[in-house]
Amino acid sequence: MGEREQVRPLAPAADRQSSDEEGASRHHKKRSRKCCVFIAAIFVILVVAIVVMRFTAFRVNDPIIKMNGVTVTQLELTSGTIPKPDPNLNADFISGLLSMTTYTRVPGRMKIVTAKRNIVVKNDCFFLYT
Repeated sequence: MGEREQVRPLAPAADRQSSDEEGASRHHKKRSRKCCVFIAAIFVILVVAIVVMRFTAFRVNDPIIKMNGVTVTQLELTSGTIPKPDPNLNADFISGLLSMTTYTRVPGRMKIVTAKRNIVVKNDCFFLYT
């Protein structure tokens, strides 16, 4: 009667993978694909977060400065409108050196995301005009 013919593989038995090894290989490919997709998703989320923060929270506005008043010390007026010459000013002008000192204080408020903080900027200047 007819015997069943046994099919011989072309590759030697040592080089063939068993069905368990093929399943493990497929599982490894799926796992590495999932890992790559996860890393790409994290990267996209980080880029979107950085772009959103750049255009919202870290937006820098120009300061608005309003001058509420000016104080001049050591100025005397004659006839109510004409400044009386200061003897020191005349002496400084004759010597060729004119010195002036200014002081500026600008209070303000800084806001980053939800944190608000009051800030005061102070500036002292000294001019010597020759």
